[in-house]
Amino acid sequence: FWNCTFEYNKNPEIMLCDRTCEFNFTNTTISHNMGSFLTTSIRSVVSFNESLIIHNYSGDRPLFYLPGSDFSIFHPCLFIENHGLAIIDTTGLSSKINIKNGVFKRNKALTYIIGLDDNSKVEINDSRFNGNMATQGTIFSKRSTLIISNSSFIKNRDSAVRFNRGKAYISNSNFYYNNGDDKSSTITLHTAYLSISNSEFNGLSQNGHIYATGKYKLRLYNLIFSGAKKYSLNSSIRASCIFCKYNTLKTHHKTNSHAIYFYLI
Repeated sequence: FWNCTFEYNKNPEIMLCDRTCEFNFTNTTISHNMGSFLTTSIRSVVSFNESLIIHNYSGDRPLFYLPGSDFSIFHPCLFIENHGLAIIDTTGLSSKINIKNGVFKRNKALTYIIGLDDNSKVEINDSRFNGNMATQGTIFSKRSTLIISNSSFIKNRDSAVRFNRGKAYISNSNFYYNNGDDKSSTITLHTAYLSISNSEFNGLSQNGHIYATGKYKLRLYNLIFSGAKKYSLNSSIRASCIFCKYNTLKTHHKTNSHAIYFYLI
């Protein structure tokens, strides 16, 4: 789909693929639709380039439900003020998500903004997540691999990243004033492995910015926290943080530095 506009459609599934399909959306606007915009079956491929997805409402369905499929963003795309069960959901079957230059702003989901499980893999680079609300975290991963680099998470409600029985590798990223309340942490993991380096955390959290339970393994390196130690990391985790700094307000790491994009909404 090139230079297309989909707006004010109302249907449980606006696009439905019941076989193996390939979708590419370029310079496309998807706005003010009601229902799941795209539902696919296993081994489908979906990609977006320079497109705008804004003010859609999918109710009790994900906006994009793509189990067992591949989802990619190669060039700047904006997901703004969409509402529903989830925004991008691949849970149920092994999937791949690759997002570069994605912008997710003020979306509201009953579960998560992006969710995957069952030995899936998500890579997020040079992307921004601002002001999103999701009860299970902005990024939710279960039994999967999560890689985040050069990205920012600002003022998202609940955890910015939540994962269970998987692995997460985070580098050169900023986490500013996330958490829906004092009890939630910026990054939450259970019986999982987390490697995070050269990243910055602003704001306070009662349980610390990184909250781990179960049998977990951490590699924390060169992290910068704006708050005091006790509000940045709890004592059981703090000993694992190498070359970490506290009570620092300056921004030391810059993300999305390769290019600057301007959008008029």
